[in-house]
Amino acid sequence: MSWQFVYLKDICDIKTGRKDANHGENGGPYPFYTCALKPIKSPTKSFDAPAIILPGNGANVGKVLYCNEPFEAYQRTYILNDFRNIDFDFLKFYFKYRWVRHVQTDQYGSATNYLRMRNFDEFQVPLPPLSEQKRIAAILDMADALREKRRQAIAKLDELLQSVFFDMFGDPMTNPMGWDKVKFGEIIEILTDYHANGSYKILKKHVELLNIPDFALMVRTTDLASNNFIDGVKYITKDAYDFLTKSKVFGEEIIINKIGSAGDVYYMPLLNRPVSLGMNQFLIRTTDQALIRYVYQYLKTQCGDSLIKSKVQGAVTKTITKNAVRDVDIILPPLTQQHEFIEKLTFISKLLEHNKRHLNELETLFASLQQRAFKGDL
Repeated sequence: MSWQFVYLKDICDIKTGRKDANHGENGGPYPFYTCALKPIKSPTKSFDAPAIILPGNGANVGKVLYCNEPFEAYQRTYILNDFRNIDFDFLKFYFKYRWVRHVQTDQYGSATNYLRMRNFDEFQVPLPPLSEQKRIAAILDMADALREKRRQAIAKLDELLQSVFFDMFGDPMTNPMGWDKVKFGEIIEILTDYHANGSYKILKKHVELLNIPDFALMVRTTDLASNNFIDGVKYITKDAYDFLTKSKVFGEEIIINKIGSAGDVYYMPLLNRPVSLGMNQFLIRTTDQALIRYVYQYLKTQCGDSLIKSKVQGAVTKTITKNAVRDVDIILPPLTQQHEFIEKLTFISKLLEHNKRHLNELETLFASLQQRAFKGDL
């Protein structure tokens, strides 16, 4: 089916945010969005809904946020609103399908990616009849709702894991049971990162990130945060994977962001395929004194999160160093109690993995529906 394509500027207004990063400090009734896409409170609003918000620089370039209420925005974000002759939900899903790929082929910057208005000038959108737009959006909305329900089930199971931890070990902040306390560095066997393999110059020579499937997956924060290792992921060749010997990922490790959202902690699942660590992350394996799953659950408690975030430095660009990670306090019960904890988690973890597998299947289905929809084959 052949559809007319139009330039983005012909169906909506493209603007930039108007406030600096400190605007939200005074609070207020309106959400204020920065490039982090996590709203804080603003006393004013400049934009009406519905709108699409796109980070203009930083780690979140390529991500998309859809806003359905009046809001304020940081000056380094881009705002799409005042839509014309197009169904908003149709456009929303098309952005999920195409925007990341468009940005990947037209970015600026090296250490920090950023966008310019020309990224938008070259972006085109299909324009089937309005009734067809609404039909496609309705189908994708139902498939998207199934994904969201599965994500909610995963979140509830994560809450249950937290509850089991507190039942067994008490509040780590007060340590009412008097467990031993050690520095994280005392129980770390391996603490490595991408740059452990060589200088920027050497890495640039040997490693190229690919957008099409290849030998190994290069796991990034976005993949871990969404638990989606299929859509929008990066790949590397076998030669690059073999070169990156110090940052191979085998699964069941702790991964910590070291820049941007520094201090965020993830547990790497088993993917049964070659995986390499992305940039700006630490990979951790523990010694025999500490079970990796226990340490992960500890770091995900409010206390553990507070302790590791207290080691983050920087006003604008947040960072955490290896030594700072090693200095985090860890409550360490005997291995017998750690094993008992893991045994109690087994059933919950199986449910979690079941839900995550189904979520991955739904992600695959959704990707297929998107492709068919925007080719006119749905």
